[in-house]
Parts: sequence; C-alpha cells; structure tokens
Amino acid sequence: MVLRNVSAAPSFSRRDFIGRVSQWSALATAYQLLPLPALAGSLAADSRISQTPIADQGFAAVRKIGSQDW
Repeated sequence: MVLRNVSAAPSFSRRDFIGRVSQWSALATAYQLLPLPALAGSLAADSRISQTPIADQGFAAVRKIGSQDW
C-alpha cells in the first residue's frame, strides 16, 4: 500500500504562478506593438538574402544569407 503525502506543498506557489502569468501577459501585449509585416518587408528587399529558397515546405523556407568570402 502506497501512502501519499497529502500535506506536501505544490511544486510552485501562487506567487510564482502570478509572476509567470504577468510575464506572458506583458509579452502578448508587446507582441501586438511590433511591426512584424514591416520587418518582413525590409528583409525581403535585402540584397544579401537569396531570392530562391534552398528548401521550401510551404509554411517555412530556408534561404542563403550573404556569401562566404573569407
């Protein structure tokens, strides 16, 4: 028969939970303020980024950036 310690403290406290929730809330709010379409447009127009993808899966593409002239 296995007895479980019912009075054991949880692995996280309410204070930890509230702190983590407030951090995620701040991140979600800040995400709405970022101009992501503008950033993507400036990256697409950059001449250092190859226009033809190395691999393209529809939802993501891998492109060569720059050259390896050492």
